[in-house]
Amino acid sequence: MWAVASGFFLPGKDDGAIALIDVSDKSNTAPVIISSKATGEKWFYHRVVWMDMNKDGHVDAVTARAYGTGAAAEESQLVWFENPGLTYATPSWELHVLHEGTEDIAFRIHDLPLADGTTTPVIISAGFWSFELGLTWSATGDWEDLASIRHMAVDNYGWYFDLQIVDVNMDGRLDVLCTTWSQLGSPGALIAYEIPDDWQNEPWDRHILQSGYKDFPLPGSGSPGSANAFWPLSSMELAGVKPYIMVSGDDDGQAYVVTASSEDPFDWTYSSVAIYSDGRGTVWAIAVGDVDADGSTEVFLPLYEKRIVRVMSYLQ
Repeated sequence: MWAVASGFFLPGKDDGAIALIDVSDKSNTAPVIISSKATGEKWFYHRVVWMDMNKDGHVDAVTARAYGTGAAAEESQLVWFENPGLTYATPSWELHVLHEGTEDIAFRIHDLPLADGTTTPVIISAGFWSFELGLTWSATGDWEDLASIRHMAVDNYGWYFDLQIVDVNMDGRLDVLCTTWSQLGSPGALIAYEIPDDWQNEPWDRHILQSGYKDFPLPGSGSPGSANAFWPLSSMELAGVKPYIMVSGDDDGQAYVVTASSEDPFDWTYSSVAIYSDGRGTVWAIAVGDVDADGSTEVFLPLYEKRIVRVMSYLQ
């Protein structure tokens, strides 16, 4: 079963959905739309993460959704759709709204530690229109109890575009790697946040790894796009060196590899080199992975206007 999150803020593409596609039956691949909405509503979706929210043994669809233009969102929600628990896909799952006004595009779910030594799942969100890197969790672990839902802002740096949970500086602790978009004069940047032990009360140290991305003064265009930490060679990961970071330039038409200046975990200086440059088109979200199992990573560049995916391999 494949899950698809669809929609975008461009006119004509702003009525999206969360859909399931059963790829086991090639004769019937029609999508089943599991998201639900009121009559006349439009929402677009960018990501769906599966987690058992009500502890009934069935994973539910957690997602963020929004409606608006490139400059502003009229509405945004963090929601989950309840899995009915059937052996086949059915439409219009029950909607549960967790929080409104800040979560809109990208998010991840990660377990963070509590003072009693246990952990709790936290939804870490990159708010595009809200300018907020935020956290949402349940104080009791019961996501159905709306009175238990807590939310806090970590930072408000800019148009947060995407995020990844990864040990950026290889100090044995996970960080939040994210990007902000250079729209309407706001800074486009590649940023790492260190997650503190007392994440609800201590500040999250922000490190600007790269800045100075192309500025876009009008709404609807910006740079950079998504960032992915990766190791070009499997041997580098085994050796414990800092990961490289692949960054989509998005509307600046480029793709970048960002690398650490040293292996010192306290050194947050990085350099960047463009590995692809078009200058006119859009380089969308880049995928990385060793697809042929030769120990060397492949990079997949989706070139939006050209409607092709360019594949590049790391050469030793």
